Amino acid sequence: RMLHPDDSQHMSDYPMILQNHTHPKRLLCWLCHKAPANWVTYENERVTEDPFLFLRHLLPVLHYTADKKKVGHFRAEPYLDVLI
Repeated sequence: RMLHPDDSQHMSDYPMILQNHTHPKRLLCWLCHKAPANWVTYENERVTEDPFLFLRHLLPVLHYTADKKKVGHFRAEPYLDVLI
């Protein structure tokens, strides 16, 4: 990046590490916290966060009846984990 007026003017401070480039982590299901999420919901009145990430088998259990009717208001989309 370009130097900014607030950057150190001392040569001994360089090279300067600006960010820790660790490996990104997969986003886990926010219910079980054990497996990578497969679905994301928006405007979901049944959870506390928006958006909310779900494991593949937990979304239908919590949001659909046995005859596959939607329960409550929400919008669900597949969540693609770019790290897979």
